[in-house]
Amino acid sequence: RIDVMRAEASWLRAMEGDLLDLKELLPSSFLEGFEARSLEALTVGGKLLALPSSLDAPLLFCRSDLLERYGFSSPPRTWDELEGMAVTVQTGERQRSCPEEGDCFWGLQWPGGATDALTLTVLSLVATHGGGSFVTSNGTVDVDNPLAASAMERMRGWVGNISQPGLLGQGAGEASEGFMLERSLFLIENASLLGDLNEWRPDGCNVFQCLERSFGERVSVTLLPGSQSAGGSAAAVPQFWGWAVSKDSPVLGEVRQLLEIL
Repeated sequence: RIDVMRAEASWLRAMEGDLLDLKELLPSSFLEGFEARSLEALTVGGKLLALPSSLDAPLLFCRSDLLERYGFSSPPRTWDELEGMAVTVQTGERQRSCPEEGDCFWGLQWPGGATDALTLTVLSLVATHGGGSFVTSNGTVDVDNPLAASAMERMRGWVGNISQPGLLGQGAGEASEGFMLERSLFLIENASLLGDLNEWRPDGCNVFQCLERSFGERVSVTLLPGSQSAGGSAAAVPQFWGWAVSKDSPVLGEVRQLLEIL
């Protein structure tokens, strides 16, 4: 039996019939302590279906040591700048490290498999191009426009050029692993990866051998680039997480105590 589970806002509409309205379980004075936007994101049909726990969003992770090596003083501010940097560093690193293999290093990693991570990346890319939000707050579909199409064309152009073709079958974890194995310059990944950077070590790496190679020290993090020519700006789609409760739980008293602790 599951009484409490962690759920993301986009799941809640499909789960609505199985979840308890937390407004019936928790006092309004307790809920007032949460940020209003988080509560709104986790509400479906007037029912609060999850108690806010964390917020995530895609960011751009950069190998700052490689940017410096190739003469770039700061992370890219536009997608055009990112693509130019990616080509320069990708070409240089392949010549330096694997001239015979040719594809041991790529400019950009991102989660290309059919997962929530890809959805966040696509939504964010369209937003940075000024292409809208797919569906507006009043329910109007606004994605059928030239700016959104240009964002998708840009993303398609990455594959095989600055991103390896195999990423179309990768989830978020596989994309970040390729970056942390030092096989790419940039990575589009959720902010939750930040906690893993300094602790990460390759499989089989003796911790004493790896202490002097803290990967996090060579990585900088910034907002996703914008597309100035298309009228877009830096943007990222938030991912709201919360604690949801089964409406059939027989231990709601204990559940309430747990939620107040969490």
